[in-house]
Amino acid sequence: MRRRVISVFCLALFLFAACSERGQNNARAEAQGLPGGGSDEFPSVLSPCVAGSFYPADENTLKADIARYLESAEQASVDGDVIAVIVPHAGYVYSAPVAAYAYKAIAHQAETAKQESLRKWDAVVVLAFSHRSAYPGVSVYYRGAIETPLGKVVVNEDVARLFMKDDPRFSFSQDAFAGEHSAEVQIPFIQTILPNVPVVPVVFGRQTPANIEAVANALGRVAREKRILVVATTDLSHYKPYGVAVALDRQTVERMVKGDPRRMAEYLSARYDSMCGPGPVLAVMSYAEAQGAVPLLLKYANSGDTAGSKDAVVGYAALAFVKKNAAQSQAQAAEQVSPGEQENPLSESEFLTAHDKEVLLRLARRSLETFVRDGHLLSVDPPQSERLRENGAAFVTLRKHGQLRGCIGRMDAIAPLYQTVIEMTVAAASQDHRFLPVEPDELKDIGIEISVNTPLVRVSSPDEIILGKHGVVVARGLHQGVFLPQVATETGWSKEEFLTNLCVHKAGLPSDAYKKDADLYVFSSVIFHEER
Repeated sequence: MRRRVISVFCLALFLFAACSERGQNNARAEAQGLPGGGSDEFPSVLSPCVAGSFYPADENTLKADIARYLESAEQASVDGDVIAVIVPHAGYVYSAPVAAYAYKAIAHQAETAKQESLRKWDAVVVLAFSHRSAYPGVSVYYRGAIETPLGKVVVNEDVARLFMKDDPRFSFSQDAFAGEHSAEVQIPFIQTILPNVPVVPVVFGRQTPANIEAVANALGRVAREKRILVVATTDLSHYKPYGVAVALDRQTVERMVKGDPRRMAEYLSARYDSMCGPGPVLAVMSYAEAQGAVPLLLKYANSGDTAGSKDAVVGYAALAFVKKNAAQSQAQAAEQVSPGEQENPLSESEFLTAHDKEVLLRLARRSLETFVRDGHLLSVDPPQSERLRENGAAFVTLRKHGQLRGCIGRMDAIAPLYQTVIEMTVAAASQDHRFLPVEPDELKDIGIEISVNTPLVRVSSPDEIILGKHGVVVARGLHQGVFLPQVATETGWSKEEFLTNLCVHKAGLPSDAYKKDADLYVFSSVIFHEER
C-alpha cells in the first residue's frame, strides 16, 4: 500500500499567491539584459509607500515610537551570534511591540561587536513578500537607496549582485515593491539600530518551493564571502478569535523553534492559514540550519494583546537564529549521542500497553463518527494513561472492505498522543486528496488502523535500514517523503525499489537521491487495528 502522508507543499504555498499573467509578462521583459530590464525602469530611490499609515510619516514621531518600542521590549539572553531574525510586519501599533524584541537583540549584539572591535555587518538582507503582485520570481532591489521618514539607507550593490548571481529567478520587478509594506516597515528599525549599515530588500512574488530554495541557496552563497544579517518577515494566523488564534499560533511557533525547515514545510502544507509569509520563513530556516544556527523565541503576542479587539486577531512572533561560537559547538557535539545509540530500547509492550491501544482505537472510532455525522472534532478529557498524555507521532489508516479509504499522519510529536489520534482520524476521513470525504452511510464498513511511531533516528547509509521494521523519511532541502514500515511488506519491494519510490513519488527527488545527498531517517511503528 502506498500512502500519501505529506501534502503537496507547492499547492499550499500557491494559495498565498495571485494568479494573473501580468507578473509573468513583466518578469520575461525584465529578465532581458540587466536585472530589472534596464536602468530606465529602475528607480534610483525607492520611496516609502505606507509612511503615515503603517508607521508615522513624521520623523520625530517615528523616532520616538521606535525608541519607546525598543525600551519596552525585554533584553533577551542570547548565547551566541544572531545571524537572522523573524519579525512581523503589520502596522506598528499592532506588531512593533513584538518586532522590537528581535531588533533589541540585534542592537545589543551590534553594541557588543563594537566594543570588541569586530567587523560590522556588510548588509542586512530583508526577506519579504508581495501581498498583491503575481510576479513569478523574486524581486531584488539591487542598487540605489531606500527612503523613509528617517532618511535614506543605501543598498549594498555588491551583496545584491552576489545574491542574484546566475539565477534567472532573481530580477527587479517594480510591481512586486509597489504598495508593499512587508519589507518597508523593517527599514526604520534597521536605520535606528544599525545606522550606516546597507540593506538588500528581497521580495518574493510567488512563494513557491523553487523560489524558496533559490533564496536559501543565495543567502548561503553570500554568507561565504560577506557578513550579513537576515531579517525575514511573516505574520501568523489572521482574523481568528483570540483563543483560536493563540492555540494555532502556539502550534506554528513550536514548529518554528524546532528549526527543521522540512517539517515546517509539511506543517504549512496542511495549515496554510497559519502564516502569510511561508517563503521568507522557510528560506531563513533553511539558511540558518545550513549555518548551524538554532532558533530562539523572543516574543509572541497578537493584535488583541497590543492594540486591537480580541474578536478577530492577527498573530505575531519574534525569533532569533543564534550561531554558537566554535567552543560552544564542540562542547555541544561532544554531548550528542551517535545514531546507533539512539535506537528506542523499548519493546512494543513497554511503548504501548494493550489498554493504551484499546483506548486509542475507541477514541479514533468516536472521533470518526463524531466528525462524519456531526461535523465536530471530538473533545474529551485526557486519559489516565501517562503515555497517552505525552506528545506522540501517529498515522491513522481507514479501510473500507479491506481497501484503503484514507491515510494521514503526523511525524512530529507536537501534541498529546491521544489528541494526535483524534485529529489524524478526522484528517484521514476528510483531507486525503485521493478520496472523497467519508459519508455517514460508510461508517459501518470502515475499519481503523493506527500506527504510533517512535522518534526519528538519522542513519548514515541505506545499509542500516531494515525493511519491514523501519519506516523511512528521506529529506533534501525542502523536499521530504515518508513510508511507514508496512509499505515494504505490503508491496513486496526490494530495498532499492522501496527507496527509489520513496524519493520519486513521495519526496519529488531524483530516484538515486538516497545514495547521494539526501538525508535518511528511520523509525519504528507500533501498528494495531480494530477487530471487525
